[in-house]
Amino acid sequence: VQRANTGVTMATMEPQSSFDRQSRQLLAAALAGRRDRVALLLDTGRARASCADPEGTSPLMLAAAAGDAAIARDLLRRGAPVNQRRRSGATALFYACQAGRADLAELLLSNGADPSLPVSGRLGGSPLMAAAQNGHADCLRLLLSAGAPVDWRGAGADGATALQLACWHDRRQCAQLLLAAGARPLLARRDGATPLSAAAQQGSADLCRALLSAAPEFSSAASPADLAAVGAALLRACRAGHTEAVRAILNCGGRPFPAGHFGASLHAAALFGHSDTAEVLLAAGASPVAQDSSGRLPADCALAGGHSELHQRLLGLETKASLLQQREQLDGPRRPSELSASMAGGEVEFACNDLPGEQGFTDFGDDCDLW
Repeated sequence: VQRANTGVTMATMEPQSSFDRQSRQLLAAALAGRRDRVALLLDTGRARASCADPEGTSPLMLAAAAGDAAIARDLLRRGAPVNQRRRSGATALFYACQAGRADLAELLLSNGADPSLPVSGRLGGSPLMAAAQNGHADCLRLLLSAGAPVDWRGAGADGATALQLACWHDRRQCAQLLLAAGARPLLARRDGATPLSAAAQQGSADLCRALLSAAPEFSSAASPADLAAVGAALLRACRAGHTEAVRAILNCGGRPFPAGHFGASLHAAALFGHSDTAEVLLAAGASPVAQDSSGRLPADCALAGGHSELHQRLLGLETKASLLQQREQLDGPRRPSELSASMAGGEVEFACNDLPGEQGFTDFGDDCDLW
């Protein structure tokens, strides 16, 4: 049995399984939207609302995944456990939020659904993460109001948060809601990637602005991890040539960009031939004579990438900067305004070929299908 557009299929029952025929019929009826059949099986006592298949899938989960509020309400009235979980840990609330059914999420929460119960498995997840990833802002509001932990990290391999998923999928309204609820814009996954780096890699300038406006002040007392996160996000935007996102990061929420954290961003823009991005970086103070961790200059990277015009442009700036440095050695230090702030050093932190999380962002939720 399969109901159209639900992505749900029935599990195969072993001949001697304790999962009996009537229970299977109840699950099939819930999946197919047969409210009359559900009522008949429950009212005659042939099946229980708390039944489940060998994977732990309940009729309430199927009704939630199918977006059938009427059947879900009938099941709850007849004693269906609202927090019943599959082997993976998923609940009816998880599936309602994944489907974007705020009416069902509200029904389940009003009947005691726990918004903090996570999905386990290879990638992990939670109702909040399901709503954020799929852009279901109404579900997200309900979950946050019910006390869902805003910065809970998936139990799987990457350890992403709901905000990270919202940023990676460019769900701007969801990201704003999470930030307003206190989600941390620079909280890193296990591989070091942050919500800001997700927004930067996707080229979402608006999200970069919102995230940096919510970030801590970048002063001399700022966390080294936060400063590194901003530099890493800038590098990702430069690699992809997302010039507007680069501008947003350099603006840093209306605050000065932390000096010495351009990293290898100019190298990345040069290597991939993003001339506009390179000009924005140079105007902001990125140094044309900074070396990456392999000792390469930006002009070297442009040449390696086969971008002759950009190579000539950077080579000319490199020559001027070198002459300026030689003059400083002869005449003494010049005023800070006469030298790029980044020439003082700190340009080797982010090598072009050594990016945290470069394998990309993995969608959470291997439990998208019920069976």
